[in-house]
Amino acid sequence: MLKRILNNLMLFTSHRDLMIDYSRIYSIASGVKPVDHKNPIAKVEDLKRVNVKIRRFVVLGLEWCEENFGRRNDGYSLKINYTFSCTVGSYFYYDKLFVIRVWNNQELIYLVEAIVHEYIHYLQFKSERIKLKSDKLRDELGYENNPYEIEARIISNKLKNVCLNSLIAKIGSQNKYEFQNRSSFVILSDEPV
Repeated sequence: MLKRILNNLMLFTSHRDLMIDYSRIYSIASGVKPVDHKNPIAKVEDLKRVNVKIRRFVVLGLEWCEENFGRRNDGYSLKINYTFSCTVGSYFYYDKLFVIRVWNNQELIYLVEAIVHEYIHYLQFKSERIKLKSDKLRDELGYENNPYEIEARIISNKLKNVCLNSLIAKIGSQNKYEFQNRSSFVILSDEPV
């Protein structure tokens, strides 16, 4: 199903616009269990209990994206706002700036989804021409129906579990004892921490 949806998205964009290697997404996402919302999912406040700074967690998320999706040559910067907002993340093309919004009772799965989502926008908007094309599509079709937005939503939704598991495993290897004794940290696959 993911393959069909992604193939349909390609109809909206020229091949020059595509920055994402979809074969990598298929291989990364294969065999991932969906989130079980009956189980508790780690929240931002839990990071403090295991001595992990929020900024470090976000940077690890961006590093995971770089390792799995690749990176452009022009770099980017990061700003973290510690405030509640209905928008968890934003990517500003002209400033090459990620803005991630964080609050204490925010579930990490949604924070990770926002990091991956905004990173996809970073890869999508490799030129001003593409950014302007996306803006035009947003004006014509609306935000929710913009193909660039749909692509970022699908990819981030599909890979948020993989990314979160990887980050928890990476942090857990540094703080093994604390993580094994924190019942609020739920590993979303069968892989050991």
